[in-house]
Amino acid sequence: MFGIALRFGLSLEALKTANPSVNPYAMGQYTTLVLPLTATPAANPGTPTPSHPAAIAPPTYTPTPESAYPLFAYRDAAGGLQVFVIMANTTEKAMENPSAMVTLQSKDGSYQTQMTAILPLNILPAHTTLPLAAYFPAPIPDTFLLNVQADFALPVPENDQRYRKVSLSNQIFRLSEDKKSAQVEASASFAGQTVRAATALAIAYGKEGQVLGYRQMDLAKPIHDAYPILITVYSLESQIESVKLYVEAKAPWK
Repeated sequence: MFGIALRFGLSLEALKTANPSVNPYAMGQYTTLVLPLTATPAANPGTPTPSHPAAIAPPTYTPTPESAYPLFAYRDAAGGLQVFVIMANTTEKAMENPSAMVTLQSKDGSYQTQMTAILPLNILPAHTTLPLAAYFPAPIPDTFLLNVQADFALPVPENDQRYRKVSLSNQIFRLSEDKKSAQVEASASFAGQTVRAATALAIAYGKEGQVLGYRQMDLAKPIHDAYPILITVYSLESQIESVKLYVEAKAPWK
C-alpha cells in the first residue's frame, strides 16, 4: 500500500483511512482501493514549475537524537517532511513487511501526529539494514521532535517459495556533476526460474552514511535472466557518496 501511495502522491495514512476494510499487510492480487484524490491549487503563472528534482529548493536535514532508532528527516519544497527509519535485521531469518510508527510533535507539545514507516520492499533479509520510509505532509512545525517505535513484522516461514533468489552483476554507478543524483546500471538474474513480478530499489547514501533518498521501480514484463536494470536516484539534501541496489523477485501464483 505504501508503494501505491507514493505512486499517486498520497500519504499512507490518507490511503489507509480511505480503505478501512483493507489490511495493508495482506493485500492480494485484484484488491480494489479507493484513492482519496483531491484537487491541487493552480500554479502561479508567473512562476515556472521545475521539471527536474535538482531545480527544487534544497530541503533541510533534521537530526533526531530523541529517537530510539537511527533516522533521517528532510523538509521538502512543498513543506512536508520525508523520514527514513533505519531498520536492521540482526537475526538469522528474513522479516516480512516490517514497519515502524513515527511520532512527530512540536517541542511545546501543542501538536502531535503519527505516520507508519514502511519498507519499500516486502522482505528485509537476514543480517541486512534498510530504511523504512514515511512522509508527513505540510504543515510541519518549525521545531519538532521525532520518535520511532517498532510497529509490525512477520517472520518469513521456513522453506518459503514465494520469492526467487536474485543475483546482480555488472553494476555501474555514475554520479551527476553536482553529485545530487546517481544512475545505477546492473544485470539481474534469477537462476533460470520463472518470475511473476520484480521490484528494484536504489538507495542513496551520503558521506557520513546517512540515507539521502531512494527510488523504487517495478521491472517491466517479461522478466528474464540477464534482465537490464537502469535506475536513477536523487538526493534530498547533500551530495551522494554511494548507492546500493536491491532487487526482489516474486514467484508465479500457485
